[in-house]
Amino acid sequence: MVKVLQSVVSGPLEPYATGFAEELFRQGYSRSGAAQHMCFVAHLDRWLLARGVALDELAGPVLER
Repeated sequence: MVKVLQSVVSGPLEPYATGFAEELFRQGYSRSGAAQHMCFVAHLDRWLLARGVALDELAGPVLER
């Protein structure tokens, strides 16, 4: 589990969360803007975890759900 900008990421996106936030800052996002994006990442992470979807399965019919 990792907490990044007030968002907890503990599923399949956990290895990427910190690097994603760092990239947002590198691109010039404000702290609040980056935090909002991390909130979306945390939501997607929970969705993937709850449905047992691996990152390599995130395509086609899974995305339509």
